[in-house]
Amino acid sequence: ADNGVVIPMEVNWLHPQIDEGLVRQLHGMSMISRERYGMWQNANRNLTFAEYGNACREEGKQVLILTKTVEHAFHLKRFLPDWPLVYDKVDHTDYARYVAAGLVTENGEPPMTRPRRSRLTEAFESGELRFAIATLVWSVGVDFQELSELVRADGMGSDIASVQLPGRAARVHAQSGKMVGRVTDSCDRFNESIFRNTCKRRKQYQKMGWTETGWKQ
Repeated sequence: ADNGVVIPMEVNWLHPQIDEGLVRQLHGMSMISRERYGMWQNANRNLTFAEYGNACREEGKQVLILTKTVEHAFHLKRFLPDWPLVYDKVDHTDYARYVAAGLVTENGEPPMTRPRRSRLTEAFESGELRFAIATLVWSVGVDFQELSELVRADGMGSDIASVQLPGRAARVHAQSGKMVGRVTDSCDRFNESIFRNTCKRRKQYQKMGWTETGWKQ
């Protein structure tokens, strides 16, 4: 605990409902299209993360859901309307499209500015803000000592990310009694290439020696 690392770390696996129509739709698509429709805009997957995030919130835990892209963050916002989004920036045309699609309202989620992002970061670091959806802008350079629930919606297969991102929850916070960090991930079996990234993440978690729950063969 002297170096701020929580021991042990736990890995929790979620299992979104598989849409057979989506499975057929993804076949033959490019990888970026598979990510867009298979993960970022996948309603079943996003709903699974939203339900889990809200359950953690109701337990009083500080919880962060991480996404790879701004687009995914906005689509998750559809299921978590009162969760603030944290990201670098968004094209005005894209933002208008998200508003038109009903994913956000300008009053409820104004476009990101640097001062707004700084305020949200400070609030999350202090523990005043208890829940948020963030892109990889929060993958480095932040200190979330009270964070105990890191939810990975990003779906990436990077070994570095599989150690670095859970590190957001890997800090001791004696004041709250936090002595365990948990990373919750999605077992994405609806597409072969996307599932390969799931297995890469799992292999890295196992290499780190983290406890695992919820995995289904």
